[in-house]
Amino acid sequence: MSPTVVGVDEVVGVDDGDAGDGLVLDFAKHMNRILEIDPESRTARVEPGVVLDQLQAAVKPHGLAFGPDPSTHSRCTLGGMIGNNSCGTHSVAWGKTVDNVRSLDVLLSDGTRVWLNGESELRFPSEFSDARREVWLRGEAFFEVTKDPQHPFVVTSDYYSATVLGTSFDARAYSPADASVTLVEGSVRVSPAGSTSALVVTPGRMVTFGAAGMMNMSEVDVYPCLQRKEGYFYFEQASMLDIMIELGRWYNKTVVFEDTAAMNTMLHFVASRSDSLATVLGHIAELDNVEIEYTDEDITISRAE
Repeated sequence: MSPTVVGVDEVVGVDDGDAGDGLVLDFAKHMNRILEIDPESRTARVEPGVVLDQLQAAVKPHGLAFGPDPSTHSRCTLGGMIGNNSCGTHSVAWGKTVDNVRSLDVLLSDGTRVWLNGESELRFPSEFSDARREVWLRGEAFFEVTKDPQHPFVVTSDYYSATVLGTSFDARAYSPADASVTLVEGSVRVSPAGSTSALVVTPGRMVTFGAAGMMNMSEVDVYPCLQRKEGYFYFEQASMLDIMIELGRWYNKTVVFEDTAAMNTMLHFVASRSDSLATVLGHIAELDNVEIEYTDEDITISRAE
């Protein structure tokens, strides 16, 4: 799975000329460039106004295609497809739009910028009109929040909430085990879900969440967070298990350890997210005495003979 952006107040349908409240942006005229095509990693970097047929024509010479094939392919834009999670007649085989997007760079209505990682979902109103600017996150996102002291910015998840006035921070909410908030600059107040207790986080610190509303704050190096935002895998003395979980999430693979001892191997590892899976796995195999194989569904790690 990959990032989803859901504008909860956007137009949801038309009936006899009536439509729900929403913000409609037409990017097709100006933000319509295909910025990069990487045949090795089977990815393309595009602006939201690119029409689907335009992308399909550009990647066809490389033997590639974008999976979703809605009937409006000659006029629908990639930005619109992401907002609607478009599919098509072959969605069972090729997936919906959400299954074919690796990362998103999102600009909210207040000017806040959000970088969404793989397997992530962000829900937000088309326009912030309440006393606080609130979004909901599943997965991981890096936020650069526009300052507005009168309207605090709140990130909620199933595991915690984080309240800020204007700051840069990384928020993870894939599961209870990895839920965390890491502050780069500014100030954030965090609370476990369903709890009134709170901690104020200072730059260079990370808060993790345990059972029964427990929180733990520790000093960390924020550089890996910044590198993820810039498009890199960056691990400083991380376990092979944590590295492979991240790669499986990014490349949409199930990870299998036939050699369970390799799970606890500690590595320093850096690679571009635009690299192909074969390239990334090849670098890891060189760092440790393991053999790594992959299929369309799985990555298998075993001890090298």
